[in-house]
Amino acid sequence: MSNFNPSVEKRINKVGYAYEKMHNDTQDMEKEIHEYCERSEPYFPKFIAMNNQYLELKKENLVPKAELEKRWNVLDAMAEKTKEHLPLFKELIYESKPMMEDIYNFGRTLEKDLLNLSRQKNNKEASEKLTCQLEDKLKPLQEKFSTVRQRIDNCKNRFDEILALYESLIN
Repeated sequence: MSNFNPSVEKRINKVGYAYEKMHNDTQDMEKEIHEYCERSEPYFPKFIAMNNQYLELKKENLVPKAELEKRWNVLDAMAEKTKEHLPLFKELIYESKPMMEDIYNFGRTLEKDLLNLSRQKNNKEASEKLTCQLEDKLKPLQEKFSTVRQRIDNCKNRFDEILALYESLIN
């Protein structure tokens, strides 16, 4: 990127590095989402089966009432956390994908804008304007990236809470 105004070149490099990191991290997040889904999927049928098992035990009076109530409270907490988890999971799976696609697609925009910038490198005013536009285009992507990252963390944390309750019942 030589022959650019030094301040423009520095800002363009900053945009390029930020995008490259975000792109690579987004690929890692996709893998993380996939691994999370693979990890959590087998547990939900187990949660349902455990709930049904306790309903049967309650119906047949096979467990002392105090023990059954204690376990029922844990199951109730699991159900509540699962109820809170499902919208988070839905957001993670269905609403994050388009955001991640936007991040990937920004690479094409970046290439086109850099080509335009190279054509304007001798025009400081035009270079400044194009650089500002690139910086402005990057900001919403960084917000989307943060949103996806937060969704992953929220889902994983909520699931870990549910799993801890489940494991307290089977141990």
